[in-house]
Formats: sequence, structure tokens, C-alpha cells
Amino acid sequence: MSKPTQVVVLCEDLRTFLLVRGYLTRMSVNARNIRANINKGGSGYDWVFREYPTEVNSYLKQRNKYYKWLIVAIDGDQKSIAERIGQLKKTLDSCGNEDLKNLDLTREAIAQLIPCRNVETWILALNSEEVNETTDYKNAPRRSADEWDTLRRTASNHLYNMSRPNAAPTDIIPSLKVGITTLIRVEQLRAAQQNG
Repeated sequence: MSKPTQVVVLCEDLRTFLLVRGYLTRMSVNARNIRANINKGGSGYDWVFREYPTEVNSYLKQRNKYYKWLIVAIDGDQKSIAERIGQLKKTLDSCGNEDLKNLDLTREAIAQLIPCRNVETWILALNSEEVNETTDYKNAPRRSADEWDTLRRTASNHLYNMSRPNAAPTDIIPSLKVGITTLIRVEQLRAAQQNG
């Protein structure tokens, strides 16, 4: 009997979760097997860093029972991808758990998605709009919630299409390219788990 798939999405806000969930459902992950750990108020940044060690620990404990994934999405804001990854690593290092401190993420089905400047940048880029990674698109230009929802649904489909191993997108913003590479790595680990 095969193990069920479980995916946890730890993120700052609902829009980010819905983008990732749309990508996952395109991958045929049953929506019932996707659990959201979304900021419930206050700083989304603080929420992700506070919850990260708990979710990684849970992943490690359950990865043999399930085909388990952990997708962590945190806005780059005005930090680089390397700085955010360093902050996430420091969070694991400082929690006092040796398993977390010594974790090799390249061998785990843990994706760290870091949209720079924020997830709205990725949503617009995935809709073929010209963007940069320093402008705060969440607040400019003004768009209605319905407009963002339509853009997000299209972006989820494009994220899925671009993350196919033979897609090899080249003309995209750097943080999105890194995110797609990370998703491809996690998908390959998932496939190896299921076939191995």
C-alpha cells in the first residue's frame, strides 16, 4: 500500500497560500492533503520564522509515514534570497535541536520560496507583466481583490507549467527562477520517494 501525500505550506498570507495550493493541485495533489499554516495576524515575517522549526521538526518525524513536503514561503522584502535563507538556517541552528541544526535541505522535500520583493511580484511576473524585485507591487498599482484573485489563478497555472523539468524558463526575475528550481528539486525527490 502506498503512502499518502501530505504537503504543509507555511507562509505569510492567504494570497501566497492560494498561489502555492493552485500549483500543487495542478500537480494532482489532493486539496485535502494540503495543510496551510498561515499568519493569523501581526507580522507575517515573524510568523514564518516562529513556526519554521516546528514545521521542519514535524516534517522529519512524519516523512517516513507520508510522502511529506514542506513548502515555506516568505517575502524577500528588501533582503536578498541568500539573506533570507541564512535567516531561516539561523532559526533552525538556534532552536537547540541537533537534527534541525544538521539538516541538509538539498536532500529533503523542503522548498524555500522567497519572492522578492513580495508574492505580488511573482504573480505579476507569472502573468507576463514587466516587474522588478524592488518595487512593492502589493500597494502599487492599486488592484481590487478580484483582480488579484484572477491574476493569482493564472499565476498558479504558469508556475506549474514553468516548473516542468523540460520547460527551462530563462527570461524571468531571479527570485522566481530560484523558486522554480527549488520546486523542481522537491518534485524530483517526491518522484524518487514514490518510485523507490
